[in-house]
Amino acid sequence: MPKPPVILPFLIVAYALASLLTMDMYLPAMPTLERVLQTTPGQVQLTMTVYLIGFAFSQLLYGPLSDRYGRRPVMLLGGLGFVVATVLCAVSTTIEILIAARFLQGLTIGSLTVTCRATLRELYEPKRGTKLLAYISMAEGLSLAAGPIIGAEILLLAGWRWTFWVVAILAGSALIGLFFALPESNRRKNSQALHLGPLLSTFGRLLTTRRFIGYALPGGCAFAGLMAYYTVGSFLLRDAGLTPREFSQMQAIVVIAYLSGLGASSRLVERFGFGRLIVGGFATVAVGALSMPALAFAGVDGVWAIVLPLAVYAVGIGSSMAPLIMLALSVNPAATGTVAATFGMLTMSIGGLGSLTAQLAYNGHVLSLAIPVACMAILSVVFFALLRPRRLLSGDTVATGN
Repeated sequence: MPKPPVILPFLIVAYALASLLTMDMYLPAMPTLERVLQTTPGQVQLTMTVYLIGFAFSQLLYGPLSDRYGRRPVMLLGGLGFVVATVLCAVSTTIEILIAARFLQGLTIGSLTVTCRATLRELYEPKRGTKLLAYISMAEGLSLAAGPIIGAEILLLAGWRWTFWVVAILAGSALIGLFFALPESNRRKNSQALHLGPLLSTFGRLLTTRRFIGYALPGGCAFAGLMAYYTVGSFLLRDAGLTPREFSQMQAIVVIAYLSGLGASSRLVERFGFGRLIVGGFATVAVGALSMPALAFAGVDGVWAIVLPLAVYAVGIGSSMAPLIMLALSVNPAATGTVAATFGMLTMSIGGLGSLTAQLAYNGHVLSLAIPVACMAILSVVFFALLRPRRLLSGDTVATGN
């Protein structure tokens, strides 16, 4: 296979950044939408939940499609749909239209997650792919740290609609570049990939494979805690007295913490291997998640009692997620797209449940966020301890998934 263009990771970053900005840059505007669209906090929070649900289940289709027809057409056509959905968000006049448009955003952006991970797995050798995934996430994170800040400034200067217009422009520009630079990495297209029988069989084998579930389920639970914060965090910190601009600055702290975890992952994977990075990451997740309710029960309140534990939590996710993804993608190299889709579906579905749990539990008190986050962290540690491959810590061979 020809050497991938040097510019390819940068274009994928720009496209992935657009999908992440549609969550991060949007966060400071969520409390404002309650007033502008004359709705309730629950309905505004639902715009995040439906995005995650659409994101989750769409991947079940994109994975087999990319196995059958290739990564390139799925990424490009899905991206075109994402741009259209983002424009619909920008022109929404009611909360119902915005909820529907956000769901459509999730349905279309799922094509990126599947094809990006599969493309990296197929174009680069495993540890190089892990490093690229971590570096790409770091580059995204640097911008994401500024995303809420930019979103707050856009909200104050131009209104909430421009948080979507900016995303649409960025995604459209990246897609034009990908059209010219993106190679087709799938050299073993599977003509049976869309046949219902083999498709259900592949999903069934993955969902009953201990190695795969041992990576996807713990990762999904850790991710769900972060999505719980994304769903209600802007309202909680608003009620703590923060302005949209101040909230964006607190959000940047959490993202910078996530970046430090990613940096550790990219630097230490050769020295410690996948297993030890994941264990250390989940231990950090648990410390951050449990310290938030502990501080609340001890009577320690204020913004920092929320933000600092979440920052520790984010460090743990950053250091563990790239190794988890690469190990999961190695379980069945003959169906990388379907594996990526199933991994994405599970993690995003559990993330959606975390979002919905936070939405239903939220009552303005820190414990209504802290307890769901702590429960998700505990589940991630327990599932990993019970389901991880037995040889993972002594010899984590990506090619075999051991």
